[in-house]
Amino acid sequence: MVLPWTVRSARWPVAITPLGRASAATLVWRLRGQRYVTAVVKATFGLVAEGAMTLGEPDPIVPDEVPDPSGVGLRSAGDLAPYLPEVDVLLTGHAGVAPTVAGEIQVRLAVVQEGTLRLDRCVTLDGSAQGSEGQRRVRVDGMGPLSRRWPRREALLGAADPRRLEGVALEVPDGLDWGYFQAAPAEQRLERLLGDEWVVLGGIVAQRPRLRTQLAGARGVARLYRREERAPREGAALSLRADTLQIDADRRCCSVVWRGYAAVGEEDLEALRVVAGVELPGEALPWVDPFAQEAREAGRTAPLPAAPSRATLPLPTQAALVVTDVEDHPLAGTVEPLSAHVRRPATPFEARPELPPAAPAPLIPPAPAPLLSPAPAAPAGPIAAAPPLLDAELSADPAGLGDAFLSAMTEAGAFP
Repeated sequence: MVLPWTVRSARWPVAITPLGRASAATLVWRLRGQRYVTAVVKATFGLVAEGAMTLGEPDPIVPDEVPDPSGVGLRSAGDLAPYLPEVDVLLTGHAGVAPTVAGEIQVRLAVVQEGTLRLDRCVTLDGSAQGSEGQRRVRVDGMGPLSRRWPRREALLGAADPRRLEGVALEVPDGLDWGYFQAAPAEQRLERLLGDEWVVLGGIVAQRPRLRTQLAGARGVARLYRREERAPREGAALSLRADTLQIDADRRCCSVVWRGYAAVGEEDLEALRVVAGVELPGEALPWVDPFAQEAREAGRTAPLPAAPSRATLPLPTQAALVVTDVEDHPLAGTVEPLSAHVRRPATPFEARPELPPAAPAPLIPPAPAPLLSPAPAAPAGPIAAAPPLLDAELSADPAGLGDAFLSAMTEAGAFP
């Protein structure tokens, strides 16, 4: 496992150390006279057809809105927000179009959670449009992020000044509708994201007209450290919840963002540190006191290299082939299959009544109301998510996923 090296950044008001394969940031905000710090943790996963996604090198935190290269809409709404009451599910990129298609095409985005279809969105695109360099690709419109200047979002501001809700130091007015920070269309929001959902892309990937892939069961974790605490510091655990799932159809990957906050009062922000990362099932992160780390590093001319416990899957900047079988991945041996950690059901819809139901990992704590709660107490020990209790025959990647899944999705009206 990669040990952290604390890097002070002028961008983030509270210094944050990302652990392992994660990007992280902080922002500070004030509400009703109380000051808070929010930690934002981001991980990126490669899509795996008929199996669990693979954790790759994380995309960086995006501080601001990024326009789409086409000049229409946004490529990213930015990752910085103090709190999101719902989960945004976003899809950007292009759909592959078969050579025989000349008219309209339908693309679909579905999310299956605990065997139930929770999100089902379909849009119609002009299949006759030509992509760059003559490629048969059509930009997916209507499933990406909405700008803060979009009329429906802007209307949620009321009389508030939007400039006070930008950047990394925010002044949140009393009574603001927290839905202002939601970038996804209303039809693409979930109440919660457990982390093991199945995502279905219809008409997006030419090689896989109905691509089915499962989230990896990862979760974001973070701790807040104060210099005034007696060493060795254990830090106070921040309760993070996954609130953004952004799918990049062009790069065949998706990013998950976790977010959590704590009240910090008027203490000196220079005396605070946040350490954050992403845990896979059965893998606990090695927490290190950042102040002690800084003291040790002060006497060194150069940091020692940190050797990772395993290689990670670098996600390409251009379109990549969809991995059809994680065991046959060309990087086999450098990426450990998640099936070694997670035992998943044969399909999102096939229940096994003879087995006890697996309790979902507590990734999504209930949203506080109002947002005035003290910082959580320090954890008693490392947090590790236990794999679901399923029988041995489910430990291997199941065969015949497609037929039962597709039948259930068709009955649910998810596909034409």
